[in-house]
Amino acid sequence: MYIRKYQLANTIKILPLILMLCFVSGVFSPDMNIKNSLMSLDLEQALHDQSGSSSFKQLFWVTIFIYSTILYFIFNGQFEKSKALYTFIFLMIYCFLSLLWSDEALLSFKRFLLQIIVILSLIFSLAIVSDEEKIHRVIYLFFLFLLVYNVFFILFFSQYAFDSDGTLTGIYKGKNYLGFVSVIAFIVSYSMYNILKYEKSIYKKTVIFSTLSWFVILLLSMSKTCISIAFLFYLFWFVKNKQRSRIDMLLIIAILFFVISFYLILPIISFSFQGDFGYYFELIFGRIDLTGRGEIWALSFSAIEENFYFGNGYGAYWGVGNIPLAFDIRDSYLRFINQSHNGYLDLYLQIGFIGLIIFSLLLYFFVRSNYGKLPFYLKYIFIFSLIHNFTESSLLRDTHFVWFFLLICLVYSFCVMRKGFKKV
Repeated sequence: MYIRKYQLANTIKILPLILMLCFVSGVFSPDMNIKNSLMSLDLEQALHDQSGSSSFKQLFWVTIFIYSTILYFIFNGQFEKSKALYTFIFLMIYCFLSLLWSDEALLSFKRFLLQIIVILSLIFSLAIVSDEEKIHRVIYLFFLFLLVYNVFFILFFSQYAFDSDGTLTGIYKGKNYLGFVSVIAFIVSYSMYNILKYEKSIYKKTVIFSTLSWFVILLLSMSKTCISIAFLFYLFWFVKNKQRSRIDMLLIIAILFFVISFYLILPIISFSFQGDFGYYFELIFGRIDLTGRGEIWALSFSAIEENFYFGNGYGAYWGVGNIPLAFDIRDSYLRFINQSHNGYLDLYLQIGFIGLIIFSLLLYFFVRSNYGKLPFYLKYIFIFSLIHNFTESSLLRDTHFVWFFLLICLVYSFCVMRKGFKKV
């Protein structure tokens, strides 16, 4: 009887995390549409879909929030205080204050409220589990389920699992989404393999199979950024385990240095000496295409200049029901996009120079005092999230998969107590 009660309590504790992972990974909403080329889409429908809200989405997150909050107080969950936590709270307060100058105040408020609900639900769900090994196992088992789910979808609904170019998209709208899901799944599975590599069990064979399967799916997605990061991850893991180096910390310091230099210092220098916010950016990236990203970045920089310090308001630039002026170019694919393909530029567009400073401080305080508390797989998911946002955009995008896992990294370190079991 005691064992049954213990198992029931554990199931109740991990259920919010499992349900949230299912939601952000698209388990509840596989894309059952033929993937056509971008220019064959209907512009009005695309704008409506971007700005519209889902009743199921709202009901789901409110329910998860209430459920995780109740469990938090029942099981006496706790989390420690840190500078990173305070900076995180301050960033959210600033996003809320941006409603004052947002042209889409109501929409900004709805998106801000959803973001707060997501963050608090994640804090409460991790705080009540508070077990490093259990969280790793739950996340791994979820990705094992997601692998089976995607394979089933590919086998029986193949007409929806590939786009018009023959690229694998799985249950998602595009190859890039499948790409970064596959990268994170590969990192989690490979880390689990390294924990079990000296054991002889069926479970270990399952881990090997899932690791290889996710890597194959990643290759089939043909997402160049994600494939490159997967190889980079394996290289860093190999070097770290052979030489016991701090290569991951050096990489994060390099990323932070680049973000601060390129997105904070360089624009100010450009504006001060040339009077043109994007002058040096055009010199550096003006001739780089990267499948159209160069043009998107250039237009984003010109749009940033209009509201340089404060931005357009949280969630008030993309997906508001109309085409941003800088991207409203007749007969251009630019009218269909809903991101600048750069998370740091999108932060600029939403919360401006000041908001990006606060976000950079959050990363700095987290790396300084909290990053070392993360298990190895979350350290590299954190690195992946930062690199991913140089070519894609997920920062502060409520339930975006990469942003959700970046939140797990940020929240994990002050919600999970270290128990002293095997670390990787």
